[in-house]
Amino acid sequence: MAVSSPPLTEPPRLLDLLLDFCITHVETLCDTGNGGKTPRCLRPDVIIPANMADLLLARISRQGLGWHKLDRFVGVFCNTEQASLQRVDLSRSNITDRAIAYLARHRLLELNLAECPKLTSACLPDLLRQPALKVLDISRDAAALAGYGLPRFEFPLENLRVLNIGFTDLSSTQLHCLVKQLVNLVSLDVSGVVQNGDLLFLRPLCGQLRFLVLHDCMLVESSLEYLCSLTQLRHLDISIVDTKQRITLTNKFLRRLVKSLQHLVSLDISGNTYENKKTERQRDATPPPSSRSPSTPQSAPKADKDTSGGTNRKNQDPEPEAEHEEADDEEMETSPTVDSDALLLQVSQQQQQQGADGDTPKVISCIAGLRGLPKPLEFLGILGLDGLEEKDAAHLPAIKVAGTFTEDHILNAIDVYLRRKHYLLEGLNSYFDLLRAVECSNPSKAVELILAAMRYHPRDNQIQVSASASLYHLTRGTYSDRLNIQHKQAIITCLLDAIETITDSITLLQNCGLTLFNFRIPEEFRYQFERVVTNLVKLALTEDPRGLLQRIYVHMCNSIVCHVEGEQKLLVGRLGIIKCMLQLIRDRLERNRCDEVMETAWSTLWNVTDETGDNCEMFLDGNGMELFLKCRETFPDKPELLRNMMGLIGNVAEVPKLRQHLLKYASVFMELLGNWSDGIEVSYNAAGTLSHIAADGPTAWTISHPPRDEVLQRMSKAISSWELNTQRNINYRSFKPILRLLMVFHTPEVQEWAVWALANLCTVTPSKYCKLLEKEDGLMMLHELESDPRTMPNVRELVQKTIQIVEENLEEQRHDVHVV
Repeated sequence: MAVSSPPLTEPPRLLDLLLDFCITHVETLCDTGNGGKTPRCLRPDVIIPANMADLLLARISRQGLGWHKLDRFVGVFCNTEQASLQRVDLSRSNITDRAIAYLARHRLLELNLAECPKLTSACLPDLLRQPALKVLDISRDAAALAGYGLPRFEFPLENLRVLNIGFTDLSSTQLHCLVKQLVNLVSLDVSGVVQNGDLLFLRPLCGQLRFLVLHDCMLVESSLEYLCSLTQLRHLDISIVDTKQRITLTNKFLRRLVKSLQHLVSLDISGNTYENKKTERQRDATPPPSSRSPSTPQSAPKADKDTSGGTNRKNQDPEPEAEHEEADDEEMETSPTVDSDALLLQVSQQQQQQGADGDTPKVISCIAGLRGLPKPLEFLGILGLDGLEEKDAAHLPAIKVAGTFTEDHILNAIDVYLRRKHYLLEGLNSYFDLLRAVECSNPSKAVELILAAMRYHPRDNQIQVSASASLYHLTRGTYSDRLNIQHKQAIITCLLDAIETITDSITLLQNCGLTLFNFRIPEEFRYQFERVVTNLVKLALTEDPRGLLQRIYVHMCNSIVCHVEGEQKLLVGRLGIIKCMLQLIRDRLERNRCDEVMETAWSTLWNVTDETGDNCEMFLDGNGMELFLKCRETFPDKPELLRNMMGLIGNVAEVPKLRQHLLKYASVFMELLGNWSDGIEVSYNAAGTLSHIAADGPTAWTISHPPRDEVLQRMSKAISSWELNTQRNINYRSFKPILRLLMVFHTPEVQEWAVWALANLCTVTPSKYCKLLEKEDGLMMLHELESDPRTMPNVRELVQKTIQIVEENLEEQRHDVHVV
């Protein structure tokens, strides 16, 4: 039984929210002792109906709990008067034999124990105490069936209708004895179990079996013939992964198969070899092989090409270099083409040729042996089927096809083969190639299927790498516009899951980082902002040979802090982003290397400390000023680095209680007043820092060198040398730190810097800053400063210029609003 999930286009169901709440607050249902989280039993007043108990237990088993805790959860449901279990799904969990003993108290109808590695043969007696069981899946539980037949071959589940024992180690004898007892069985999956071509164990089921899966089984010619006796089959799967065990499907056999299996609606022949007209002619030109016994494996024919190579891409970046083999220049075979008239003519000719056998074609099919189908199949699996060509894709006799010829085929393959890693990987890789080659038509469906693959294989690096590479493309451009918020949230969640689960795959971490960078920051991260930042901080410190990881994640950290304010900016600091950037800077200093990561780290610190005193204090506590001095000394010819550092120190200077920590570096700031290496930016920020320090008055200047008057004189000289219309690489969200300096009459140089800053910003970017100045009452303060007799002449002149610029621009903006 599968626990269904709502489509990503729908809001969460009330049932899902209820189940999640009960799991998170287990005390609402269970007695947990002294306030613990481990349940001991259901509370006396709790009764859980069957369907709710089934869903709740399945949801709990998906939490990745340790075996001890999970067994205890299963034990909570052992009181059948309070909780009734009927359809239990504990697949891919850590349950042990003890949990199976608990389940034996219930009258189960369905039980899924697929891929439960801790089960042993000791659970088999309890497993067989389920006489009402109709559906059982114990695939990939070889240990659970290891003791079957000791001391007797008993499998007393006579009501069983669906059985999956795929990829267990049952011998031919065990298989024969087990199946013959299941008189009501209609569906059987023995994937990977049959290894000698012997299908005689199916004889008791000949008249009733409707669903048969022989995936990855070794079959021989006599096996194929025996399949024709299973006349009630509706679904047949003879797909193969191991290329050495491929079988050759002739048109003769396929014609006989569809003629014998009149109810067939689903056929999977993936991975095998189809003998088309070309290979058929080649076979007829060579002597026939010697006959084989049913127990002798048939050697696989040599494939025309290796179809498995495309599924082993270990290092698939979002933009890898693709290597494609040149198309074979072989002569085209005379099979049906996309020309329907020619196809119908060919079908007519074949009707005449085959009329003697009574095998009249009924459907259009590029696979000649399937033309006898009474109607198109509901499903046809042809993934990796050798012998078919892409030109045949339009004439496959099925409503739903899983393959790699078209977008629909590939998405079907990802959907159908979720549990088959080899096929799933081939589908994912094919979709990745398709995304880069053409415009795909159904990105939302692709996202849902790719996310399902990532969730089902959370620890498989190959699946995660291939899936994340496709998600990179699906979250860009027009594809992104066609995804809703649920899709985007689900993608972010899966990417974070991958980052947290597989921590040693550089390629995966790169893919995830590049994909996350496609989202709008922070809007689309808001619902799990803290988790995003925590992972960014961790990964920004992760190194790789190419250095791409740190560049990606440091830029993401910078982008995050550029777009958050207030409490979120404080949270970012508490989550370690400041310590992370300081560590990156230390690492670069130790290597004597100034690179993109170093410059971006300082830029991140500049942005995260903007109007956030606590973050500024964290910077100082992390010995940030010592790093500033070392960087300035080590990399004197890096103007962008110096600009970023001085911008950060300007933020620190805006915090009154931290200015005393900066005073001892006054000589450094005074020297930087004359630095024009990056335009006026360094000089401007040095003057701004000194202005904030000087604003505290002469008594706060507690150092003897350099003298305060000398510093102020040098600062005024620097300000007068700046051009008022100089373009700036800076972004102010608020003028409040500058406006506070306008009324510092005891130090006119401070007023001069503040007024110049406002005048410059309103001159070069009037549309933004004139409105901001008016909004924060800055224009009113400038008028007060203009009329105040204490204002120095040079400052008043600058004030008047600023007022004129602002008022003219505001008048122009008001006029533009009324013009239609």
